[in-house]
Amino acid sequence: MSPIPTQPTISTIVQEGLKRGGYPSGGSSAQQTQAQDWVEQTKWDIWTKLNGRKAESLMTVAYGVTADGVSRYALPADCEDIYSITILDALHTGTAQAVTASQVTLAAAEDVSEDFIQGKLLLLTSGTGIGNCSQVSAYNTTTKVATLTPNFNGASFAGTEGYMIVDSQYKLQEKMISIRDNEEDYSSKDRPTYYFPIGQANADSDETGEFELFQVPDDVYGIQLRYYVNLPMVDLTGNLMKTLYRRWYNLWVQGVIWRSLQQDKDTQYSTEFEIYQKMIADMIGVELYESSLMNLQAKVTA
Repeated sequence: MSPIPTQPTISTIVQEGLKRGGYPSGGSSAQQTQAQDWVEQTKWDIWTKLNGRKAESLMTVAYGVTADGVSRYALPADCEDIYSITILDALHTGTAQAVTASQVTLAAAEDVSEDFIQGKLLLLTSGTGIGNCSQVSAYNTTTKVATLTPNFNGASFAGTEGYMIVDSQYKLQEKMISIRDNEEDYSSKDRPTYYFPIGQANADSDETGEFELFQVPDDVYGIQLRYYVNLPMVDLTGNLMKTLYRRWYNLWVQGVIWRSLQQDKDTQYSTEFEIYQKMIADMIGVELYESSLMNLQAKVTA
C-alpha cells in the first residue's frame, strides 16, 4: 500500500513554487516570507474571479449555543453568506466531569446507553469550551467517557463544561428582516422556527453581521451554522486553508511561480501567468458545477 501523501502547508507550497520559478533550493527565508504574501494575493485573485458566486469548497460549519431569552447572534468573522441554520436539541444534558480535545467524561449520573449515544453529536454548552462540537465514536458506560471523532477544535477546556447529546435537529427557514416588524409578537418565546439575516449588503446578497431567531429561544439550544466563507478573510494557517491547500495545490504553486518570474523580470512570466489564469477559471468551473449539483440534490431530497 502506498503511503498517504504529506499534507501540503504554506511553507511547502511556497518552496515548491520558488523551485519551479528558478530557485533550486526553494528560496531564502526572506523570499519564502514574500512568497507567502503572494499566496495571500492568490486568494484575492480567486475571490475576484468568483465575483460573488458560491464555491463548494468554501462552505464550512460553525456551532454555537443559544441563551434563554436572547434572539440575536453574531456570525463568524469570515462568514460571507449563510447556507443554513439548524437548531440542535437534546434530552440528555449535564455537566462534564472532565473534558479534553478527544474525550468527554459525562456526568456521573448520566444514564445514556452506548447504542443511543454512538454516532450522535456532542456539543459543549457552557464553560471555556462552549461551542465545540464533535461526533461520539465510542462510549464506555462504566467510566462515562465519550470518545470523539474528530477532536474538538478548542485548545483548552475547564473540564466542567456543560454538554448536550444532540438527538433532534430542526432546520430553520430564512425570512427577510422586513417581515420581522409585522410579527404580532416578535418577542414570544419558544424553540425557534426561522431566522432573519441582519445587515444585508444588497438585494442579491446575504452578507450579514448577525442573525435574529424567531421565536426567541426559551431554553439552551445548539446552533449549527453552515455558511460560505469570505476567502480573503480565511487565515492562511487555519483548518479550512489546510483543506484548500490540498484541493487547489497546483493553483497555489502556480501563483508563486509566475510572481517570482515577474519579480525577476523573466519574460517567461507572461506564459506562466496565462497558465495561472486558466487554472483559476478551470477550478472555479469545477467548484460551481459541484455546488450546483449539491444544491440540486438538496432541492430534490427536501
